[in-house]
Amino acid sequence: MRPYDRRLIALLDLPQGAHLIPAILGHDQSLRKELGDVGLAADLLMEADRALSQRFPRQAITTCHTALETAVSALLTRGMVRRHVPDREIDHTLSTRSRTSKLDALLRVYTGFTLKRDNAPLWRSFNMLNDLRNDIVHRGRRPTVADAEGALRTARELIAWLQMVRGRNK
Repeated sequence: MRPYDRRLIALLDLPQGAHLIPAILGHDQSLRKELGDVGLAADLLMEADRALSQRFPRQAITTCHTALETAVSALLTRGMVRRHVPDREIDHTLSTRSRTSKLDALLRVYTGFTLKRDNAPLWRSFNMLNDLRNDIVHRGRRPTVADAEGALRTARELIAWLQMVRGRNK
């Protein structure tokens, strides 16, 4: 990681930090990709909403799942960078651990919070969404609009919870 990369990541902790990054990065698209789009999880939720409004519940549910993966990975990356974990270890950890592991054991290590312990009802909702996504993707289940509405609700609640965790880990 280049020396200024860590300073840019630190900007994300500032209330308006995310808005400063485009001006600092200019046209450095490779660095933008390394940092990730701060609003990517929110953008994905917007896409899930759009898919649902167009009556594509399967797409809405899988996009919700991707939004959650993005949000938890971004928070974990931030925690690992702050602890000076080498980039290769960050990449390996994030690519080999399950979403449930990220929301429990890894989150506990890098933020002091764990969804399972600190918000059991949301943990159960996440597991239901995870099971639903797996049934759709791996077993061909046909989701309903109500399934997709529940997935969006869970995704929004979980992303809000992750934002709370981030706010308490400054």
